[in-house]
Amino acid sequence: MALFVTILMLAILIIVVSQLSLSTKMELAVSQNVKSDTQNYYATLAAVDKAKLIIAADSKDSQFDDLTEFWARDREAENFSGTSVKLSLEDEERKFNINRLRKQDGTIDPTAETQFKRLVKTLGHTEETANDLMENIADYLDENTQGEYETDVRNDKFIMPEELLFLKEATEEIIYGKTEDDKATPGLLQFITTWSSGQINVNTASSEVLQCLSDKMTPEIASAIITYRQETGEDGKPKSFKTIQDLRLVTEVTGEVFADISNYVTTTSIYFSAIITCQNSKLAKGSRTVLMRTPK
Repeated sequence: MALFVTILMLAILIIVVSQLSLSTKMELAVSQNVKSDTQNYYATLAAVDKAKLIIAADSKDSQFDDLTEFWARDREAENFSGTSVKLSLEDEERKFNINRLRKQDGTIDPTAETQFKRLVKTLGHTEETANDLMENIADYLDENTQGEYETDVRNDKFIMPEELLFLKEATEEIIYGKTEDDKATPGLLQFITTWSSGQINVNTASSEVLQCLSDKMTPEIASAIITYRQETGEDGKPKSFKTIQDLRLVTEVTGEVFADISNYVTTTSIYFSAIITCQNSKLAKGSRTVLMRTPK
């Protein structure tokens, strides 16, 4: 009997010690994660401050923004006290601002609606898909509460592009893209924004965004614009577009095309996203901070 009690007590003691050891390891892991998360947090703040300095300094360099400027350069990751920090900057004026769809009076802007649907179709979706998505967005944005998609809607402007995921017709395939039978359909998310002046920077915009501006803006004309801004001028620098009137220097941009898009384009950017990735031995943290710069 005494032996049985001794064995039982020993077993209980082993269990208690094991539990204490496990608890200690868990508390240590939590403590280390908190420390790592704090390091990432302050590294992110430092990267945001650096981004502010970069775009502030750039505003003194020229009267236009293009992809050859210092802010647009690819940057190597930097080490801050054991935390690897990767910072990249992109302007938001390269994208279509989906809040342009809602006018000040709470109604839908017909020109912006046409441009948005054109963008969706340019990405490879059907006209039916573009129409259904636009109808869903219209019910989400406008003040009118009579519509097919009025459940849990904002009836106001979007705060962030990812809000589209709340919409029934905005599937993940539309938002993030898909690959099927070796054919890739790009996601809508990379071409839209909710933070911009509303105008498209012709020095930074993609072919897809340029094409959405007008039915006269063919893929060939959009490609010619991109080719021109990448060419080297007589001064040895990329030509770029200093003003929107410079678009007429592109042979394919006729007077009719220019007249159609001139109200919707610019050569400067005001809003910039600082895309930051921090990683240390325990945790990784990604973030996007949108910064507004005083217009040039």
